[in-house]
Amino acid sequence: MIDHCLESKMYDVLVQNDQLQYNIKAGEVFDGFQEGPITFPPTYKFDKNKETYDTSDKQRIPSFTDRILYRSQEPKSIELIAYKSITELKISDHRPVFGIFNIDMTKNKIGKEASVSNV
Repeated sequence: MIDHCLESKMYDVLVQNDQLQYNIKAGEVFDGFQEGPITFPPTYKFDKNKETYDTSDKQRIPSFTDRILYRSQEPKSIELIAYKSITELKISDHRPVFGIFNIDMTKNKIGKEASVSNV
């Protein structure tokens, strides 16, 4: 089943059975956080320097372990532009993900000018 979904690029079926998404929807974790639509293949676990999923003795099931969750106190102040994985980067057993966001930082919750700081 999982192999068929991967070969057919039916990532939406895999996401429907994703543990993190299930727990977020159940209100058990990350209250108020969002995640963009996952349209990329699972990001873990690959054989190092290869495009094949885990062929070790453990043969882990491919999963979406690399994620970006976000939230804001101001409704609609964060717009997701892109959410993707970098499948070509094969230096690890994970594939990195990135997000591009448009963030409105003109006002904070009480109407004062917002400031940006490095954390």
